[in-house]
Amino acid sequence: MALLDNLISDIQNQKLRESIAAAVKKLKEEKTFGLVFEEHLPETIQLHTLPPKKGTFVVKVGDTQQPFLPVTKADKHWVTVHEGEKFTTVPITDVVVAKRFGEAIFPALSVVDVIENGGTVKPYHLLIKAENFHALQLLLYTHEAKIDVIFIDPPYNTGARDWKYNNNYVDKNDQWRHSRWLSFMKKRLLLAKRLLRPDGVLIITIDDNENHHLQMLLEQVFPEREMTTVVIVHNPRGNISNNFAYIHEYAHYMIPRNEKLVARLKKQNIKPRKLRRWGHNSTRKARPTMFYPILVKGSKIVGFGEILPAGQHPSGKNVKRTDGTIEVWPIDQDGVERRWNFGLDAIPDEIDRLIAQKVEKGKGKKGNGKKGKGKNDNSNSEDKKGNFELDIFLTEEESVPKTVWTGGMFDAGKYGASLVKLIVGKDFPYPKSLYAVAQCLRTVTAQRKDAVILDFFAGSGTTLHATCLLNAEDGGTRTSIIVTNNELGEKREKQLTKAHVRPGSEEWESEGICNAITWPRCKYAVGGKRDDGSKLEEAYLITKLGEDKPLEMSAGFEENVAYLDIEFLDPDQVEYGCQFRAILPILWAMAGARGPLEDVGKPDFYLPQNSPFAVLLKEQKFKQFNDKIRERPDFTHIFLVTDSEEAFKDMKAQINGRRRVTMLYKHYLENFKLNTTTVL
Repeated sequence: MALLDNLISDIQNQKLRESIAAAVKKLKEEKTFGLVFEEHLPETIQLHTLPPKKGTFVVKVGDTQQPFLPVTKADKHWVTVHEGEKFTTVPITDVVVAKRFGEAIFPALSVVDVIENGGTVKPYHLLIKAENFHALQLLLYTHEAKIDVIFIDPPYNTGARDWKYNNNYVDKNDQWRHSRWLSFMKKRLLLAKRLLRPDGVLIITIDDNENHHLQMLLEQVFPEREMTTVVIVHNPRGNISNNFAYIHEYAHYMIPRNEKLVARLKKQNIKPRKLRRWGHNSTRKARPTMFYPILVKGSKIVGFGEILPAGQHPSGKNVKRTDGTIEVWPIDQDGVERRWNFGLDAIPDEIDRLIAQKVEKGKGKKGNGKKGKGKNDNSNSEDKKGNFELDIFLTEEESVPKTVWTGGMFDAGKYGASLVKLIVGKDFPYPKSLYAVAQCLRTVTAQRKDAVILDFFAGSGTTLHATCLLNAEDGGTRTSIIVTNNELGEKREKQLTKAHVRPGSEEWESEGICNAITWPRCKYAVGGKRDDGSKLEEAYLITKLGEDKPLEMSAGFEENVAYLDIEFLDPDQVEYGCQFRAILPILWAMAGARGPLEDVGKPDFYLPQNSPFAVLLKEQKFKQFNDKIRERPDFTHIFLVTDSEEAFKDMKAQINGRRRVTMLYKHYLENFKLNTTTVL
């Protein structure tokens, strides 16, 4: 269409140009160009924890057609519904409240379990058991424009009945399966877009079944970002088709245009390389600010000296101080004063990949071991015979990530399926390699070690596991929020349905993916042991920061994780102030999920000891509340319960410091009363 517009602008006849332009404008309004697919009816969700009441809609349990039935009357045991032209009264256990996507929902979070292995300072990772669309709506209230990285591995839509649309499995015989998948993805991506920070990055993995559709959808939803595709060889044995064995999948990066956000990655040198520069522009004269000593004591680098003023020269390559510290200067085997690869401002950040080693005097020209003349070597080195001197080497190199990733660490069989089986003792279909996910996250968080990472297709919990792994590797404090439903496999679902076991029951829920796979994996990985006390065997392929051997799985991670379940509230109960306990975990998450959730009691205000938020529950106690929060500069989020906009504004004006102040419960209710269909 852009070409057509350009051609129209070249028409010399004004009347003809305007007539054609008007016709094209009308055509654009009536026709869709670009990615075209059938926008399907809104998805539905069943809310098993929300009791039916007059005015809500329900579906009958086990009814595959699932028509929405309006409730005309309800009590603790019976529900009357308007069905066709008649009214039917059925047991409350035979129906479940249902909503279409876009209808107002009022979510809350309840704490199912926690593992606290990171102390009170580290924030909590969050595992949320929920349908991901509604979890995204909830996160828009707590984390809009706050997410640094979104990593998702959605259903690949292979036709193998591996995902549901409107509670029904989609298979290869469904003529609408591609458009259903696109509708499903578009709704979620539009919400996810609002969660990303302006400099946030989306990473989404996919195979060839929907790759071409997904690329067009991503360009449509994220026009302000540019796409880079990485090919990952994740199945070296190959998935054999009629003609080829497929060994790869794709990771699409959506990066803000004109931004440089992908970090250079470190790779171990087979042989350490000298830090001293050689070749073009390698002399002190060319870069005088890069001529300074690196301080070594024993065999350890302990610091860096000052840049030597012009005209002054060190007495040698190694100069011994009175305290035994040795100054190592970038002087080559010929006595030429050269320079280091890093300036004095940057070198401290590289200390973890620097080592000091003894080398034979006069050897090591350009780091290749060739003999030199050994001039200007009248230094005080540690060896008694004076045949050796200290030099500085790089153990790792930094390189720009390439767009094809190969190697055993990306094997989804060994480090995906087999790893999950090792940890939880159960099979899980097609999990990602732990190290493939870690590498994806590493590329965009190596320089954002406090990044907030979201995965709303969490599956077995690989993203949370990978985030903990990266933190152990580089000392970061990244946090992850992962979301998964609690669905069963199709076979087991049919068995339980036949046995009259319904969703929401303890027997059904205990076998769902979140309860049976995701949470156990997260808990065991962080704790280093299973519920029966047995330790996790084997070791990771990474070393912990400050250590020189692979991290043992039994060591666990110094992390905190909260397992949360989404629930749905009656807005009337919220408005009356009866649901503070249910909403409290949402406020805690909004404030960064720091510190353990503390007991509420019946206070006038809520002032947790280790969390950075406070809640005023009784408006008339504001003065005392304000005095208390003045003593706590760590409070970043303040919540005020009041029905009056004027009172809220007055109280907000009296609160000192740069704090986010939110009105309860009006702000909460208005947020979720927004018609999501309109927003989308």
